[in-house]
Amino acid sequence: MIPFFETPLGVSADATFGHMVGRVAAALVAALVIAWTYRTTHRRDTSYAPTFTTTLVLLAVLIAVVTQVIGDSVARAFSLVGALSIVRFRTVVADTRDTAFVIFVVVVGMAAGTGKLDVALLGLAAGCVTAFLMHALTRGAVRSEGAWKLTVRIALGGPGPRALEAVLAESTAAYAESGTATTRQGAAMDLTYQVRLKPDVAAADVTGSLNRIDGVMSVALERL
Repeated sequence: MIPFFETPLGVSADATFGHMVGRVAAALVAALVIAWTYRTTHRRDTSYAPTFTTTLVLLAVLIAVVTQVIGDSVARAFSLVGALSIVRFRTVVADTRDTAFVIFVVVVGMAAGTGKLDVALLGLAAGCVTAFLMHALTRGAVRSEGAWKLTVRIALGGPGPRALEAVLAESTAAYAESGTATTRQGAAMDLTYQVRLKPDVAAADVTGSLNRIDGVMSVALERL
């Protein structure tokens, strides 16, 4: 460990009360930075539950406390596993990125709880830099306010994708094809796009324009 951190946090399992307070405080500060990073780099086209950031902070602090309760005792470790096994979380994590941030705070909380502040700081810096870097790299995708999922069903032998894209070019600020699939036993095809509508264009205008194309069987437009 870096010598600067050895005195205030301690390196032994049986730390003094002051050492334990320092470890929990370090976990709290690190968790606040992680929660701020999560909120800042979150996709603008999707909402997030404000309680999730609270969960990140609380989880890091609780993990820091739990690691100090366990210490070097295997018996206490198994006892806590049994006690915590009765807890059930019913909330479905919609984004795998959220799961990564949960693991992020767990790791940082464990490092702070065991007095390894240098490891906690290294993990905190690496995780935050990575999150901001990936946020910058993926900013150019169709991910902003007003993002929609567009599904157009066309008959085989009907209009090609270029006919649809001509309409999309006029009514959307950006669009990208995200998938295609046959349906009705191969008699039709579903084309899926991610689109961002222009400010002065309504969803009904887009669906109406696409429906007027010969060979278009149905149009579905829904928010992402």
